[in-house]
Amino acid sequence: MKLRFTIHTQLLTIIIGSIMCYTTNAQTIPEKQENGINIPENLKIDGKSAEWGEQLQSYNKSTEIYYTVANDHNNLCFVIKAKKPLIIKKIISQGITISINYLGKNDFKSAIAITYPLLHNKTGTITMKLNDKSFSSINDSVLSSMNNQLKQNAKEIVFINAQHTADTLSVYNDLGLKAASLFDNQKVYTYELLVPVKLLNLPDDKTISFSYNIKLNGVEVNGTLARMSTDGKAVIFGDKSKDVTVVEMVLPPDVMASYFPTDFWAKYTGK
Repeated sequence: MKLRFTIHTQLLTIIIGSIMCYTTNAQTIPEKQENGINIPENLKIDGKSAEWGEQLQSYNKSTEIYYTVANDHNNLCFVIKAKKPLIIKKIISQGITISINYLGKNDFKSAIAITYPLLHNKTGTITMKLNDKSFSSINDSVLSSMNNQLKQNAKEIVFINAQHTADTLSVYNDLGLKAASLFDNQKVYTYELLVPVKLLNLPDDKTISFSYNIKLNGVEVNGTLARMSTDGKAVIFGDKSKDVTVVEMVLPPDVMASYFPTDFWAKYTGK
């Protein structure tokens, strides 16, 4: 009896310790990152997050993403992780748009913007595997299939400069913008974006400081983006002005959030 009691006591101690550790991490990680950190020396824009460590800098509740912003003298980097299948599906539907305002204002008028990934609705295998709830992890062949689909179809970046001129660029481009994304075997999606500081229009003698907006663009159906009903209880698709049938669906709150755009503003002061 004493041995059994000892084992149970040890197990209870481990469980309580794990819960306390999880709670502490949830309380200490900020919702928005404002303080700069250095870009890792071994950084490679490849959709893998090993060089960023186990924990990213922030978890934003409104978009349900983990993320880190970092910089050096020449570059700015965003790394984003999404763990919920519904949020990942929203990202691969219409991409993430990151806007950077060098004036430190929370508006888009003088901001540059980068949208990635752009899969052009070629997400069949990925969506199917994300919908499969029979397993939380995936084997190497499935993982390879999902990541190959990302590599083959997410080859473009839309860049809008401060003059509001939009260009669709290859992920390999002359501006120095770089982007990549991959899944790991736990179905976690990682996004990396490298932005040359020279594109921010910062004065040469100024500290790297700006406002940024991260927006998950939502889901598009028949050429129209999903939007929330005025009472906040339903998702609406369609547009009468475009002769697209309007459909209204009442969905659970967590499912609703995966359809319409979500975003946030924050300020960043670099290292």
